[in-house]
Amino acid sequence: MLDQAALLTTFRDLYLAVDIRYVRGTTMALIPEVVASRLDVAFVTLPRRLPEPVQAIQLVTEPILFVCRPDHPLAGRKRVALTSLAEQDFVGPLPGWTGYEAVDRVFARAGKRRRVTFEVNDVSTFLDFVAHGLGVTLAVESVVAIRPDLRAIPLAGPAMTWTLAAIVHRHATPAARAFIALLPEFRTAGQRP
Repeated sequence: MLDQAALLTTFRDLYLAVDIRYVRGTTMALIPEVVASRLDVAFVTLPRRLPEPVQAIQLVTEPILFVCRPDHPLAGRKRVALTSLAEQDFVGPLPGWTGYEAVDRVFARAGKRRRVTFEVNDVSTFLDFVAHGLGVTLAVESVVAIRPDLRAIPLAGPAMTWTLAAIVHRHATPAARAFIALLPEFRTAGQRP
């Protein structure tokens, strides 16, 4: 969705005097780092709300799909209602994690809770666990597209989407502003904010 290595290479080549430090973390860990100005920029799953000093630049928005093995009882459906998944074992982050808040709200309204039997926060591992029949998951279209061994089914009801965003502090450093200015040319073709 975003060629981070190419983006960082271009930025480094344009701004040789800027020291670059790259770290990976969850959205919940990265947001406070930007708030405290310990990170200039972070790529995160856009939450419902951001703390006041943080601004988001939406990069990619994709639909969320139900993902299962081809032999799963729901694999033949054209659409799957979230509420019909309450008894399923999920592979993925625990309830309440950024990106899953809307899913968890749907379950809560139905008096249910998403049952996460395998807590994993790496998407390729999610899909490996699903492929081995350890549970089902929810993922975005571009991620599932690389796994033809799995079945991805649209969710019924109102569209549920996931958004990748770059976040910066409202008082971003000149280096952060220069980095953000490069973002549009590194989005995957066809993706819309």
